[in-house]
Amino acid sequence: MSDIAINPVTRRVQFTGNTGTGPYAFTFNVLQSSDIVVYKNNVLLTETTDYTVSIAANGTGNITMVVALVLTDILTIIGGRELSRTTDFVTAGDLLASSLNEQLDSNVIMSQQLDERFGRTLAVPPGDEDKTLDLPLAADRADKIILFDESGNVTAAAPSDFFGNAVLGGNFIVNTATGDGSQTAFGLTVAPGIKTNIQIHIDGVYQNKATFSLSGSTVTFTEAPPLNAAIEFMMGESVTTITGDASAITYNQGGTGAQDRTVRGKLQETVSVKDFGAVGDGVTDDTAAIQAAIDYLDAGNGGVVYLGRGKYRITTSLDLKGNILLRGEGHMRYNETAVNNCATYIIKDGNFEGVYLRDLCGLEYVTVLGASGNGNDGIVFRGGRAFLTNVGSIGHGGVGIKVGKSGDNCNLWKITNCVVRDNNSHGLYVDDPDNANPDTNAGLLLGIECRENGGDGVRVENAIDNTFINIQTFENTGVGVHLVFRSSCKCNGHTIINTYDELNVGGASIIDAGCIRNRIIGRNSGSGQWTVNDSNNYVLGNDPNFETQMGFYDGFFFEGDGTDQNYEVNLSGDNLYTQALKAATSAVHRYFSNDGDGTDSVQLELYSEGSPSDISDRSRLVLGYDVGSTEYKLQTNSAGSGTTRGLRLEVGGSGVNEVLFEQNDITLICPEGIGDGSATNLQAPAQGTGGGPSSLTVSKFIRVKRADGTRGFIPFFDE
Repeated sequence: MSDIAINPVTRRVQFTGNTGTGPYAFTFNVLQSSDIVVYKNNVLLTETTDYTVSIAANGTGNITMVVALVLTDILTIIGGRELSRTTDFVTAGDLLASSLNEQLDSNVIMSQQLDERFGRTLAVPPGDEDKTLDLPLAADRADKIILFDESGNVTAAAPSDFFGNAVLGGNFIVNTATGDGSQTAFGLTVAPGIKTNIQIHIDGVYQNKATFSLSGSTVTFTEAPPLNAAIEFMMGESVTTITGDASAITYNQGGTGAQDRTVRGKLQETVSVKDFGAVGDGVTDDTAAIQAAIDYLDAGNGGVVYLGRGKYRITTSLDLKGNILLRGEGHMRYNETAVNNCATYIIKDGNFEGVYLRDLCGLEYVTVLGASGNGNDGIVFRGGRAFLTNVGSIGHGGVGIKVGKSGDNCNLWKITNCVVRDNNSHGLYVDDPDNANPDTNAGLLLGIECRENGGDGVRVENAIDNTFINIQTFENTGVGVHLVFRSSCKCNGHTIINTYDELNVGGASIIDAGCIRNRIIGRNSGSGQWTVNDSNNYVLGNDPNFETQMGFYDGFFFEGDGTDQNYEVNLSGDNLYTQALKAATSAVHRYFSNDGDGTDSVQLELYSEGSPSDISDRSRLVLGYDVGSTEYKLQTNSAGSGTTRGLRLEVGGSGVNEVLFEQNDITLICPEGIGDGSATNLQAPAQGTGGGPSSLTVSKFIRVKRADGTRGFIPFFDE
């Protein structure tokens, strides 16, 4: 062996992501080919069988693989000279320089090999304190975990001691097999799931995860393990449950000023039906679990019960009581009925009323869905101040939402943004079934869609003084909205603002005779108008084509006795204002300019009925003040194709004496007591009698047509 220099290098080189047979070079010096060992994917290879070695004159070299590498292979070349002395210097024998060089080179090579191995081990920093790093005896460390104590010394402890009595790990499952030199696929007793859950050793050598694939419970190697190789498969058993005392675990929100508290305290801030065993799979009967959550809060001062995402099947009525709010995560999408189109469902499976709302209770962001073949109503108000918000009630054998039940006071109810559809009876039904003075009063509806129900969209019977805003009804078997008169009951004083009716089989909307003091304000274009069968109601904007129709009936603007209220119309600029004046002793209707600058003309125009269809072409009566002439005027007028009509003025009652302004076709009917009171004669009082002036001067005459058809003149006298 020629003399070579041993360079200060690491006696290890690794190749990843390479393909082909090589050559693959090593840069550390060797004396012979057996001074290296080669691993492919952690499998020790054999020279000549698996690779050949070529050494240069300076002791570096390369290897060439017998079988080409693939992209996922990892090739590692490490210094592997046997740690031994091969030359013995005999006393008085030859001491050759070549022999000394070989031995010194060998010693350096072996030292470098040891240094490389030590570099792959745990080490204590040079300046660290002296501690005990010896392992405990085998008997003391068996089935234990090696750990460092509070001083940094090595010791052993049971897992329960190490993790503070909390079960945070799991068992390991070990399978073994023996290689036959050709088998690549091996079955396991469990499925690890992913590669990170399994470790494989062949003859004690860890196998890189790139050397095998995993499918279910089968491991397949890229190369068959050698004949009689010992194969060990070690899999971690999944931890599915961690048990601990939530009251002993600290929670901190993390914000400035946040205080430590227990996890149990944090979790108990909310109550979920799943805390009480609800499943929400649409199959399990969750009635008892949901009711248990409600009853738990009812025992205190009420609160919120959460229904997470899911389909909660119930088989008896849910009873919300004790100031409880049952809240889901979202009701039905627009125009959808399929069970998978909502975040949270309560599925009513059977012939019973689905959900009861008692005093101060509410339901939010949930759809109550009737299962196939179910009967009775979906949601029933049974208490005062109960409410629904963003709720759907669909597919029930009875009514979708019912306000009122025998024996219950349901005043001050509230419904907001709800949907009722595909119910066998009415969509929304407001009715006290057994009280002549109903307890279904002072409620408020703010948006409801009633679609394809078997009865009316909205039906109101024994109830008073409720407000309904924005009702949309579509394709119901009955009418859109129906105010129903029932003997000995009341359907009075309701305010209904903005209805939309479309394709309801029974018609648009109806007020029955006997229903009084109801106010209907505005409706959008649809399939028809309100049918009002009692004049003691107020309807504004019933014509969807904006030809405004108004009806003022007893009790709306006035108390009915003519003594309590005035009605005032106020024109300011281009805007007309109305004002009701209370505490007046007589009824006065006022029309006036509000800004007081004297530049506005104010007039009232009354149009005739009938043709022409364009109201601007009809004849009209004009009463007002003309700021241009500073005069008051009363005149008939026409425009377009309209015909000028006559003006008839009656004072005090029907008289028999007429004064005719022929050129304007104006007739004045005077009652008895004017002139001498005669039915056939009208004259000025004699001078000095009857309160007349002492002297009269005629300046003008009015042509008069008497009741018998004869004509004459009435003089105007200057005083």
